[in-house]
Amino acid sequence: MQIRVICYNTNSYKCLIFNLILCKLIRKIELKKLPCLIQIIDKNKLLVGISNGDIQIFDISTVKLINNLVGHAYQVIQIQSFADQYLITLCQNKEARIWNTRNLQFIFKINQNIAVKQIYFSQDGQKVILVAYDGSVKIYQTQTGEIINQINYNLQQVQFIKFFQQIDKCLIAYQNKQERYVLLWDLKDYTYKQILQGFKKRIKDAYCNSNNFDLAVAILNSSKMIIYNILTEEIKAEIEGLNDSKINVQFTKNNHLIINDQQNILVYTDKGKFKQQLNTFIEKKAYYIKVLANQNHINNRKKLLNNDQIITEDEQKNYSQIWLETPSYFAALI
Repeated sequence: MQIRVICYNTNSYKCLIFNLILCKLIRKIELKKLPCLIQIIDKNKLLVGISNGDIQIFDISTVKLINNLVGHAYQVIQIQSFADQYLITLCQNKEARIWNTRNLQFIFKINQNIAVKQIYFSQDGQKVILVAYDGSVKIYQTQTGEIINQINYNLQQVQFIKFFQQIDKCLIAYQNKQERYVLLWDLKDYTYKQILQGFKKRIKDAYCNSNNFDLAVAILNSSKMIIYNILTEEIKAEIEGLNDSKINVQFTKNNHLIINDQQNILVYTDKGKFKQQLNTFIEKKAYYIKVLANQNHINNRKKLLNNDQIITEDEQKNYSQIWLETPSYFAALI
């Protein structure tokens, strides 16, 4: 099985593809302009955003430039895809564009008055969700661009907000002078369905596992992560000793958490029990890790292998890959 690692740096014209198990450089993509952003769609298409607003699309297998997305007046800062149907690009000027992924045709444009923090697709891909920096949420119809609804509840008190595509719900944490409370909003009827209990400190980030409805919640200015189950409305476990600067979490098929805190890539069970630390050929900090194996747009099924270490108990021989965004020391390997 081949496990690929795709690495880039904003100060290098080279995008490198490694075989993780063999610790070997497979190929490199020569870029004509410095990359500002890289995203993978359809497992084999590499999207490279450059400073003039264009997005170059490469075939990863052949390392050939196959197309360009043009028309952005400013640099693209975020890209989100939905299966092989739709693509959202977000520019520095608060403009979001929706594209048809199959023919790369432009569908519609959204101009925001407030800067957009995050862009998402709904679970079925029929809605586009824009989360602004003021805590407001706007929902648009994907094919027409018509605004369907919005969430503007207690904007002055919004402390954290994140949409979970897997369950079509939006987590919003509020804080006033008396209390701090966390609501889970349902995108179907735009009302909050749950008040999550036990969060007495500010949330730094949250990650959702649609297999068992766990939330992995990182706490601001803390080395702690809380595992909270939406169905039982209880805190299942707490994980201590993580780096408190930047954390990224992915879930495996058997509900293990793969936590990257820049210093380490760690594996925990959903009960908070430490399983192992992944050993890679990378000696420096990893700033981002994403498991792309076995995903579909509704249920994320992931598998991660590292040398002879098998993280999941899944015996399927499906294609797996890891995507690491890393510093410029990779340039020394070529």
